[in-house]
Amino acid sequence: MLNARQVVFVIAGLFAVAALLPGRFAFVPGKLAHGAVSFAVLPARPVQRWLVGSDPAGTNPALRDTPENTLRADLDLALTEVQRLRQQNAELKQLVEELGMIGDLLARQNLDEFRQVTATVLPGGSGGVLNLSTGSADGIAPGQTVVYGSQVVGRVVEPVGPFSASVALVTETAPDLSVRIVAPPSENQPGSILPARETDARVTLDADAGLFIADDLGLTDDVRVGDTVYLADEFSYADARGFRLGTVIEAAPLPENPELLQRVVVRADTDLSRLGRVVVLVPPHGNASSPSSQPRGAGP
Repeated sequence: MLNARQVVFVIAGLFAVAALLPGRFAFVPGKLAHGAVSFAVLPARPVQRWLVGSDPAGTNPALRDTPENTLRADLDLALTEVQRLRQQNAELKQLVEELGMIGDLLARQNLDEFRQVTATVLPGGSGGVLNLSTGSADGIAPGQTVVYGSQVVGRVVEPVGPFSASVALVTETAPDLSVRIVAPPSENQPGSILPARETDARVTLDADAGLFIADDLGLTDDVRVGDTVYLADEFSYADARGFRLGTVIEAAPLPENPELLQRVVVRADTDLSRLGRVVVLVPPHGNASSPSSQPRGAGP
């Protein structure tokens, strides 16, 4: 086998000979030089075929240009394209969800929809009712939502006087509510506002305990203690969607059906009966909205 140095010497000698030959024979050394180079690189050709996937001699059946191999190659390309489209579809779904969540946040932060009336809570309230120092003179009317920060407190109920109003606490008189249970922000992916986990549920008030219960969630629904619960009901407290209802304090298999269902217990983040000041969300023109047509409200 010729090494690189020997090949160079052979080629140089052949070109020296070519210079001494008549013109009609000058091509002979060139042919010989080409043969020498081809012979020198012969051992590398199998490696070259393995690297580039070509098989000019047709010695590898898997690399022959046959209809079966062409179809197989086309199928591989199609599968690669399907995988790319799936990835793109997943990214688009995440984008849509994030845009929807941004819309909810903007709706809750749109302060133009409501006039926020701050009211002092008077002492002496009982039976799950708060007495306020502000009333109809400031546009307060039955049915309006009352909040404390991002926490839902309750609704204004009768009686409402010019300078007084009553509020029924959400932990005492709320109907069944649709909610969204989401993981804490600490679990979010970096740079994303989309929760790492979220589950839609419907909770029922246990007025005696002041807790909200969801007992129809499947065991596959990933709900954990410490998750935040937000209002998502389009009929009851529709103007408070996006406000906090509370935090999950218990998530365990349902005793009556422990193999399929779990029981989730939610508690308000604040003792609503001990608040000193609250905010009443007064709709435009001071009118209370009907439960089925209330706009998506603004938090303080």
